[in-house]
Amino acid sequence: MNNSLQKINLFVSQESGFYKVGIADWADDGNGLILFFSHNSEKVSRHSDGSTFIGSVGVPRPRELRVPFSAIAQERVHEVSLPSDLTTRVPTRSTAPRGAFVFPSGVLSSQASIAAEVVDDKSLDSTLNAWAQYPGTVSAQTVRPNNLGKNLVLTVLCSSRTTT
Repeated sequence: MNNSLQKINLFVSQESGFYKVGIADWADDGNGLILFFSHNSEKVSRHSDGSTFIGSVGVPRPRELRVPFSAIAQERVHEVSLPSDLTTRVPTRSTAPRGAFVFPSGVLSSQASIAAEVVDDKSLDSTLNAWAQYPGTVSAQTVRPNNLGKNLVLTVLCSSRTTT
């Protein structure tokens, strides 16, 4: 499999180091998505057949049936709040891995969240334009294609523009 998203690490940066928020990875040979958030042990899996599971790791997660992954034009798979004390909940590292999605810790003081969307190639420009018009603040954003016509759009949202 030659996909552009191979376990992307999500990190918050602060003067004292880098804090792992979670990971995102393609599943089902690029026809699904796995998200894991470190601070609350939440796992989201979106599978090729449309099965979607959201819940805590180690706890049975209910199955939700959505359209098959290949039929997605645009879907917000999940959004998770980023607590203001996130940097006290996860270990620190001196560096972030190459290719990680890194955003500043200043967003944590502004009711931040991170949204994960799957968007097909045809809908990508309109989705990014919609985010540009978003009434809140888009603090950071990255797009990672799966080379099968789908893209993962990760967007850090906050209630006001902040910097570190």
